[in-house]
Amino acid sequence: MPVQLPPLRSLPDPDRMLHEILTATADGDPAAQPRRQTRVARAVLIAAAAVAVTAVAVPVVQQRRDTITAVPSPSAVAPTLPGPPAASPTPRHPTTGHLALGTTATLDQVNVTVSEVSHSPSFGILIKAEVCVRALPHAASATRVSWEPWTILDSQGTTTASLRQGPPGIDEPRNLFPREQLLHVGQCTSGWIPFDADEHGSVAAVLYSDGLGGTAAWAGE
Repeated sequence: MPVQLPPLRSLPDPDRMLHEILTATADGDPAAQPRRQTRVARAVLIAAAAVAVTAVAVPVVQQRRDTITAVPSPSAVAPTLPGPPAASPTPRHPTTGHLALGTTATLDQVNVTVSEVSHSPSFGILIKAEVCVRALPHAASATRVSWEPWTILDSQGTTTASLRQGPPGIDEPRNLFPREQLLHVGQCTSGWIPFDADEHGSVAAVLYSDGLGGTAAWAGE
């Protein structure tokens, strides 16, 4: 709120008043001398008071102006905003250091989850996986998901995803992960990914590595 200051009053010039006092004292008849002396004394007092008022009024006005200028504007004070919440660490397998089964790996372009490992006498080893697209490469309208990024590690080494030829009369496993599919942001696909590996062996790790630089590893059994 602006401070209303009293209007400045026009005060008599002290130098001019003193000059008039001295001139009036030097002229005139001797009989009027006492009256002149009284008027001189009164005029001197008025002039001195005018000088004193002028000397006091200027600093007071200046001090009020300085005080008003020094008050900070409320908009100049920057608010303190809370920072983003800290990301929770992804749980790891206590022995291998890989992700535990059922854990989702958040990569640059996709979220990938391996939830189960299964052994089939007809088709070898299968893993149940889900891939969800969270972002796309620059200028891309969709991204391709397939079996290609997947590998398992067992006692015989690494095995890439492939479907074993089953016995006659045996149909392919149901709910297979798509061999190849285009997905947009926000879309997911899931299913069983087959590996032509020894169904009697133990899976040590499930590995994922796509062509966009995303990698993840889950502990097996």
